[in-house]
Amino acid sequence: MFSNKKKVLFFLTNIFISFILLFIAYKNIEIDKTIYLLEELNNIYFVIGIFFVLFQILIFAYRWKIILKTIRGLDYFYLLKESYIISFLNQILPSYLGGDLYKVYISNKIKKSLSLSFSLILFEKYLVLINLIILIFFSTFLLSKINMTEWFIVFYKFLLIVTTFLILGILILFKFHNFNVKNKIIKKIQDFIFKFILLFRDISLCFKVSFITILGHINLFLAFYFIGMSLNIYLYIFEYSFIFFIIFFATQVPISIGGWGIRETVSISIFGLFQVSNEKAFAVSTLFGVTLLIVHLPSIFVIIFHNQKIKFLKKKQDELSA
Repeated sequence: MFSNKKKVLFFLTNIFISFILLFIAYKNIEIDKTIYLLEELNNIYFVIGIFFVLFQILIFAYRWKIILKTIRGLDYFYLLKESYIISFLNQILPSYLGGDLYKVYISNKIKKSLSLSFSLILFEKYLVLINLIILIFFSTFLLSKINMTEWFIVFYKFLLIVTTFLILGILILFKFHNFNVKNKIIKKIQDFIFKFILLFRDISLCFKVSFITILGHINLFLAFYFIGMSLNIYLYIFEYSFIFFIIFFATQVPISIGGWGIRETVSISIFGLFQVSNEKAFAVSTLFGVTLLIVHLPSIFVIIFHNQKIKFLKKKQDELSA
């Protein structure tokens, strides 16, 4: 766990990085043209995009339920409420300070094991990342023609390195947890790795979580697609998928607040491969980010209501025990 000072430092660093990247994106657009694009918004396409964003919460909660499969009678609506809160925290905080930590906290309440809760979240994030990379390669394969710029070639080399690291990492962990050691600290690390690796030995679980994850990635892509269409950015759907999955991959790097800054700068670069103006790229990226934030904003009331309910129940319990 991070100390409080380190948390604050990382948080401020993320804000600074988001601000710098947004400023760089802003300097590469004409803001008047971007505002005009937003004023000409196609409401029908935009509403469809909002629907897919909302549906993402259902998928997110269901994937969590599948991962917590050992708990019988687990209330899906409870996970749905908590997933809504987690999604909101991911929009306003770096994931390691917001959504992920809160998810570990809730998982620990359910599983009664902090190390297992961490293992579950790492397992989920691993499959989220590996399936996202698969979708990037697949969407690239479906493209018939693309201008291979220098940064794009570098990105694909990096993607191959990440993929190799993820695969080798799991294989190494499979071997490491079998070593017989006497050191207590290493033994604890091995116990944690064992819980993590045990999840991958459940092939059925891996396939189920991967399927739901791919479904979630495609669903979020459709939200992005229709938001792009609402701004009259007309590209082939496979071009949109290629663009979105690369942007989504970039936002997985925990160096910003809710992906802000990274999403905008990458959008301008990647849309440029398809001769889409910087203003349009910035507009769709910003509108997508704002939509995510607004859709999840009501979770504040869920948090307030939940806290009020706890206080009320505690007060009643104190009155009965008095």
